[in-house]
Amino acid sequence: MDRKEKTAEPGRKTAVAALLVLALLATREGESFAEPRCPPAARVNGPAAVVSGIREILDRRGIRPEGGTGCPVTTARLRRVGAMIEVGVTDVYGRSSLRLVTDAETAVALIESWARTDMDASLLEPGNLQARPAMPKSSVEPEATVRKRPANPTFALDLLTSTTLASDGSFWIDGNLSGCVFFGPVCVGGLVKAAFDTGTTGESSKQGTGRVGLDVLLVADFPFRLGSLTLTPGMGVGAGWLRSSGGTGTGEERDDAEIDAGGLRLGASLRLIVPLGRSFSVELGLFADYSPLAHTSSFLQDTVVLAGEPRWYLRGGLGIRYGAR
Repeated sequence: MDRKEKTAEPGRKTAVAALLVLALLATREGESFAEPRCPPAARVNGPAAVVSGIREILDRRGIRPEGGTGCPVTTARLRRVGAMIEVGVTDVYGRSSLRLVTDAETAVALIESWARTDMDASLLEPGNLQARPAMPKSSVEPEATVRKRPANPTFALDLLTSTTLASDGSFWIDGNLSGCVFFGPVCVGGLVKAAFDTGTTGESSKQGTGRVGLDVLLVADFPFRLGSLTLTPGMGVGAGWLRSSGGTGTGEERDDAEIDAGGLRLGASLRLIVPLGRSFSVELGLFADYSPLAHTSSFLQDTVVLAGEPRWYLRGGLGIRYGAR
């Protein structure tokens, strides 16, 4: 029996030693799970106004500014870009990332994802991140809202002078005042034209007749853009009045006469509108007027012969416009 006890004693010692080793290993392993050897660390650089708030959130999340001896430290570079934050992150292996984020919480999440090595830890535990306060509406509106330009005028007023060649060879000077209001792409309005015959050429010169006229038309313009310019064809219909006057003889033997005539007027126009500013423009125009019921023959009153009415007129004019184009 003594020999057996002596033989079993070394075996018991070996078993005890093995149990002690296992217990020590278990203790160390438990310690390693209890606390990571290298805590997550991130060094944050940048303007103090940007860094301070982000550093505070990282500290609450357990991301230290410096790691322990021999522990890796992630480096983050921050700067403000307009309303956003630029985050540049570099780890100890030289890998890097550059992102634009909208707020501090997103910047923290990005830095933390690079700094953490304990992947079992929750990166976004409830309660660790404070709720982001709602930004005042007025603070985001300047970035997100485009200011509306004041609406363009929906009407136009035109003042134009023109020189006219009539079908009977006479030469006229005209003044035109017109206005219109836009209904979609069409500008509808009216035109008043006053004209007088210079009497230098044509039938008025031959007959010694002075003539003045007044036309009133309803008009419709159809403008379309050519870059910054506007080309505007138009048409009109209305009525016109013409007074012809003259006389024969001299002194007490002179006979004077006046004849009033008029009728239907049809018009067509083509204008080029050149902007001077937001509301004013210069316009160049070509115009044609037609009088289908014109009395083209000479008028005879007693002994006085007066020039008749021209059938058509061709005009070229220059003017200014206020309002839409």
